[in-house]
Amino acid sequence: MSTRTGLDAVKTTFFEMCRGLERKVDSHLTPLNERIGKCAVAIDGLAQASPSANFYLQMATECNDRGQWNKAKESADAGIAKTIDPNKLAALNEIKSAACIKLREFENALEAAENGIAANPTKPNLLAILCARIIHICGQLETVDLEKIVHFANMGIDSNPTNKNTLAWLCCQLADAYIQLGMYEEAGEATRKGLEANPTNQDTLASLNEKTAAVCSHFMKWKEVESAIDAGINANPTDPDIRAALLERQSAAFEGQGMWKEARKAAQAGIEANPTDQTLLAVLQARLVAACMKLELWDEARLAAEGALELNPEDERMIESLSKALEMLPKKGPADPRKHGRTEESLPQAKRAKLSPSS
Repeated sequence: MSTRTGLDAVKTTFFEMCRGLERKVDSHLTPLNERIGKCAVAIDGLAQASPSANFYLQMATECNDRGQWNKAKESADAGIAKTIDPNKLAALNEIKSAACIKLREFENALEAAENGIAANPTKPNLLAILCARIIHICGQLETVDLEKIVHFANMGIDSNPTNKNTLAWLCCQLADAYIQLGMYEEAGEATRKGLEANPTNQDTLASLNEKTAAVCSHFMKWKEVESAIDAGINANPTDPDIRAALLERQSAAFEGQGMWKEARKAAQAGIEANPTDQTLLAVLQARLVAACMKLELWDEARLAAEGALELNPEDERMIESLSKALEMLPKKGPADPRKHGRTEESLPQAKRAKLSPSS
């Protein structure tokens, strides 16, 4: 056998070995590729069966918009379990908090809002909204924590939200808390900052002016009070409570200046605004009673006092005012509350004693 023939035989053998090896590799790779393909399909299916945090955020938002509070809350919880992103966590907790408020689960709403803040969102508007949410919840609780409101209002303001209505609302709530704490200079600074934000929301603008009037009343700056009240009324608030609060503030300012006719007119207008806040309505009734007593309009004072007592039957000042008004009404005999739609049996014992003709 020649040398060439021997080499050809070696080549043939080598190629046959390579083809055999290739067939063996293919026999192993084919099922492996099939398994890889099946795994890919399974992974895709798993991804579709397990939605992302974004999916749940969108679902929670839509449910919240449709008033499906329980579904919004459940979707928010599902999304929270899917992410560690601070802004998504904050947004999901904000929606959960809003849904809990609608469900009147105030403690859960507060916890969700605080968790949203604890996530340290980098979006200033989101942080400000969460702070506003906590302030709103604080107002719904049986005991209002003014220090907590001050803390979160300042946090929201310091986040420098670009939404001017959110900023102005936070300033308004801060001013209100400061007024209740007797910190009028700080309240004045808060209202100034809120007004400088130039809010477009009518109710927020009107409320800021009402707080400004309260601060100016404290310092007896009557012209500034009147200017603030006019600006608040001109803002045309849609909330009857805000309009009534402005008129109550105006009545108080006139009362402080001894302008009883004007005080009476403002109090009447405030009552006619039909506020839903029963405490505010009682204050307006009391201001109307005080003005009518000073003007010796006894029958009107009597009616206003009775209206106030319907709201708060144990109000000692109104009991005294009603007794005085009844005494001063033109009469043939002693004042008798039964002639004015009230029987002594329907009144508390303390009130009966004060209104008794023999007292």
